[in-house]
Amino acid sequence: GTVGAGSNCMNIYTVGKTTRAVCKYLNKIDGKSIAISYDSRNMSKEFAELVACICAKNNITAYLVKDMMPTPYLSFLVRFYHTDMGIMITASHNPKEYNGYKVYGEDGCQLLDEPSLEIMKIANELNLFDQETEDFSKALETGKIIYTDEEALETYKAEVREQCRTE
Repeated sequence: GTVGAGSNCMNIYTVGKTTRAVCKYLNKIDGKSIAISYDSRNMSKEFAELVACICAKNNITAYLVKDMMPTPYLSFLVRFYHTDMGIMITASHNPKEYNGYKVYGEDGCQLLDEPSLEIMKIANELNLFDQETEDFSKALETGKIIYTDEEALETYKAEVREQCRTE
């Protein structure tokens, strides 16, 4: 949706509520980790850091990119770090005033209907304004938030190159 105020827009409250629902779902299935990435959209980095802080507060290790990356990289990160889920902050091809929140399963693919519906059910039971976050710097220090490393990026690039035609 558009980035702005209101319960029908992308903002810290709607991103927070959705993330709290994802965390409750992950805790329910004994999930321990999540990969998080973002693109160049307005507020993407801030939303991604908020997601990481909420995950940290809910005892879910967050593997967070330091810089914006394309959506396929998030799918790769889920598989590279063997996380239980992934979240990509992006609005893909939509106009610049939009942003979005995409959830991926442990296979690196967008989440299937059953877990998506369960997360939506959990979200509908949450208060929009209840924000529970870990301090970003503290979460980095304690290892609750871990920046993805150069090895992940180089492995991704090598796998992309391997897929390219040389003819």
